[in-house]
Amino acid sequence: VELQVDALRKKIAAAEAAGVSPETLQSARFVYWAGISWKNPVITVCFWNGSTELQNFVMKTAKVWSDNSRVTFSYQTDGQNNICQNAQSADIRVSLNDEDQRDLYVNQEESRKGDWSYLGDIPLPDYLVTLNLPDVVRDMTIDPTWTHHAIRHEFGHALGLMHEHQRSLCDGWFNVEAIAENQGWTVDFAKSQVGSFPDSDLAGLGFVGDYDKNSIMQYNFPKEWLVRKPGQTNPCLRLHPIDNLSPKDIAGIRALYPRAAAGPNMASAQRAAHVRSRPTSAEDIAKERAKLTQAQATLQAKALQRSGNAEANAKASRAAAALQDVITSLDQVESSIQPSPSTP
Repeated sequence: VELQVDALRKKIAAAEAAGVSPETLQSARFVYWAGISWKNPVITVCFWNGSTELQNFVMKTAKVWSDNSRVTFSYQTDGQNNICQNAQSADIRVSLNDEDQRDLYVNQEESRKGDWSYLGDIPLPDYLVTLNLPDVVRDMTIDPTWTHHAIRHEFGHALGLMHEHQRSLCDGWFNVEAIAENQGWTVDFAKSQVGSFPDSDLAGLGFVGDYDKNSIMQYNFPKEWLVRKPGQTNPCLRLHPIDNLSPKDIAGIRALYPRAAAGPNMASAQRAAHVRSRPTSAEDIAKERAKLTQAQATLQAKALQRSGNAEANAKASRAAAALQDVITSLDQVESSIQPSPSTP
């Protein structure tokens, strides 16, 4: 999904360069990002494996998110932890053991290893595991800082938050090749994890305010993964690993999931503006999709009119083709995050 989203961004940039209006392209961003935050603040959680003690540790650690917003993680029924049975068992379906012999990673076997989470409220009827934390059991006593960071970071993704280090300020400050080699990733995949989002995307993503190098949503990068430039200070380097939410993380989660009554120290105007930037109704999404289709049809009609101005004709053709590429790429992203119910 990350690579396809990155491809969509590139198509949007190419369309803008070809002359497609920013307003039209904003509809493409909205269609993809609009539905990520959860509509129901009570988010159910189940576990495929792991001891009850480990499951409780994970939820106790993740609770910092619900302590600072109106979100509730519902992971127990009648005092017992919810055990996953299928893809309909809960909103968030957690695996804590990558050696589980069951076929939990059907359609996603390459994702068995490592800690990760799907983003927010994305329907995933064909995927059994939506949040993976197999390293926690191995590292909770060896490296508690890393463990707490991993759990809170991945649950942040599950709530719809993106990587803080993918702000444009950090562009060019990470050694992508070293990261790819260390993690066993391709360079393209490493770029999708640490490369920056364009500023034009920020209103539709899970960011609030300016860059925060102390965010739980930034990796605890080893120093060798960061770029050094003579005479310059890397703005994305933090001096010590962190394992808890920063004040800006708290502001961010309250912006996405505001409580009924805002506290006196919260920037309510900022929260309201941010929430308005992410309308989520199916009707709104359909309207934005219709705008894209109409804009592409208009551009295509202009391209076929043959005004007598060869340069204008060529420009219209390029814009129509570029916007069609955006729509096609958007379809690919949506098909990835919303698998067909008929798929086995």
